[in-house]
Amino acid sequence: MGIIKKGANGGFSGKAGSIIGSSWKDIDYIKGLPKKSNKPATQSQLEQQARFALAVTTLQPITSLLNVGFKGQKTGKATGYNMALQHFLSNAIKGTYPAYTVDFSKMLISKGNLMKSPSAAVAADAGDLKISWSPLTTLYGAFADDEATGLIYNPAKNIYLPVGGATRAEAELLVTLPADFDGDTLHVFLFFTNRDGSKRSESVYAGQIVI
Repeated sequence: MGIIKKGANGGFSGKAGSIIGSSWKDIDYIKGLPKKSNKPATQSQLEQQARFALAVTTLQPITSLLNVGFKGQKTGKATGYNMALQHFLSNAIKGTYPAYTVDFSKMLISKGNLMKSPSAAVAADAGDLKISWSPLTTLYGAFADDEATGLIYNPAKNIYLPVGGATRAEAELLVTLPADFDGDTLHVFLFFTNRDGSKRSESVYAGQIVI
């Protein structure tokens, strides 16, 4: 990479033949195009690529929710999505290459210092889904008016349904499911947000259920 000296031609930005021009902190640079490698990917690279592809496919549809769910946990420039992705890669993939699958019980959609639910469950009846949890409250970190947020994931259709409208003290959330979910397996998650939206709990996996 070479620095372009100020002169008759000046600096430039973009691609010109086999070089690329750019600028950083008022310094103009040129660099050559990266050379394409003809070497086949190693087994380790193939495994990493497959794991990353599975993580992105699973989490990308809920990027906005993850950025909210991990709000306040940022380190440096990492977004909530980035932190969820890192946790997913380290904890929520099972199996061996090329047959990797998701361990939904290890997947997180939020993290924070509100108390998470000590127990959560899911049940279905006549097209309605009920998410239930322990209404336990404490003087610090678990309040009756904490807002519950549920997330229902249908892998067969790759559809996520964020749901809310209940408090920690109410201990359950009822959801009417789309008719075409009949026969599908759903995975359900739950977390809490405090009254002013400044804190969240770590999410819990309420379980999976066949509708």
